[in-house]
Amino acid sequence: MMRRAVDWLARFTGPLLIIMISGSCGFVLGVAAASGSALP
Repeated sequence: MMRRAVDWLARFTGPLLIIMISGSCGFVLGVAAASGSALP
């Protein structure tokens, strides 16, 4: 029972984690680009 839950959790959080990491990376890059272009 527990093994199946962990298996399902790993299968579910794998892509979610990748999406979150890529999303946060894009957010950080976007903020850096915005602040960089705002500077004179």
